[in-house]
Amino acid sequence: MMTQQCNSQQIESFTQTVFKDGFCVLPNHFSQATLKDWYSALVPRLDEHIEREGHLRNRGSSRYYVTLPFSDPFANPRIYEDETILAIVEQLVGTDFVMCQLATDTPLIGSEYQDVHRDTLPLFPETARETPPYQLAVNFPLVDVTL
Repeated sequence: MMTQQCNSQQIESFTQTVFKDGFCVLPNHFSQATLKDWYSALVPRLDEHIEREGHLRNRGSSRYYVTLPFSDPFANPRIYEDETILAIVEQLVGTDFVMCQLATDTPLIGSEYQDVHRDTLPLFPETARETPPYQLAVNFPLVDVTL
């Protein structure tokens, strides 16, 4: 199954949702098989990370941040070259954007919920105005996600 591409109206709607809510969700956008491949490849890496660095708890209880290699199955052009994702990102930050990291933020049973939040401080806090988007996280849940 190929990814589901969106038309320009849908992309504009997703972009406006990000401006309004801080995020948007593209339900069932990617192939279940691709995401299952990612999940299968992640599990041993996550287990190794927990064994090596789990005591640090730098993401809270039972939540782990694992950097992924840019290699198969994670280096999948169906994901990082997805036309819809790229179009939304381009509308948010312009055409000169860079993917600087591929990683997971994985909550396990017993983790605390995270509220929607920005990962960095505003660029110009002295203006007391909302900073335009400049650093984005594009997340791909590998388990079912509900409200």
